Amino acid sequence: MSIKLNAQSGGSVALDAPTQTTSSADLVFKLPVADGSANQLLKTDGSKNFGWATGGKILQVVQHSFTNETESTSTSDVAITGSAKALTLTASDSSVLIIANIYCYHIRDYSGQGMSLTLRKTVSGGSITDIYEPKDGGQMLTFDTGVMNEHQGRAMQTLVHIDTPGNTGVTYELSGRCYTANNGGKFGVNRTDNSDTARSQIIFLEIAA
Repeated sequence: MSIKLNAQSGGSVALDAPTQTTSSADLVFKLPVADGSANQLLKTDGSKNFGWATGGKILQVVQHSFTNETESTSTSDVAITGSAKALTLTASDSSVLIIANIYCYHIRDYSGQGMSLTLRKTVSGGSITDIYEPKDGGQMLTFDTGVMNEHQGRAMQTLVHIDTPGNTGVTYELSGRCYTANNGGKFGVNRTDNSDTARSQIIFLEIAA
C-alpha cells in the first residue's frame, strides 16, 4: 500500500508500506499529538510509539568547586570531603559527562608511593556504587623511586567519564586511597601550604538522550 501526498507546486510524494514477509498483521505506529520544538528529532521507543527528542543537546552545566582538605593513610576507599554534588536532571534517560580536575598529593618517608581516586555515585537515595577508577595496579599518581627520603608528590589529576544514572536524582562524589601505608605513606586532596589552600573542581554536563 502507498500513501501519496500532493506537493504545493505539483507532483506528489509517496510513502510505501513495508512488505510483510512473516506476518499479515497490520503495523500501527503512533505519532506524537503535537509538533515538537525547532531542531528536535522524531524518536521511537521500540514499541511503535514516536515522540520528539533533542538528540544529544546539552541541557545543563553544573560547576562544583571545593577546597576541603582530605588526608589519610588508608589503603581502603576514603570519601573525599567536599567532593559530593547532588544533581537534579531534566530527564531520567539523560547522560552526564563528568570532568574532574583534582589537586592531589602523596607523602612517604622512604621509596615509592602511589594513590588512586575513584568516581562514585548514589542514585535517588540508593546505595553508593563505584563507576570509574583509572588506576594502574593501585596507583594513579605515583613516584616509583628506590630511595627518596621524606618525598612529596603533588599534581592536578583529571578524571573524565560519562554516566547514565537512569534517574533524575543522582549524587556524584570521589573517594581516594593509598597504594601502601608503609613508611609513613599517606595521600591527600587540596593541601593547605603556607596559608594557601588548593582548589579542586568538577564540571557536570547533562546531555539529552
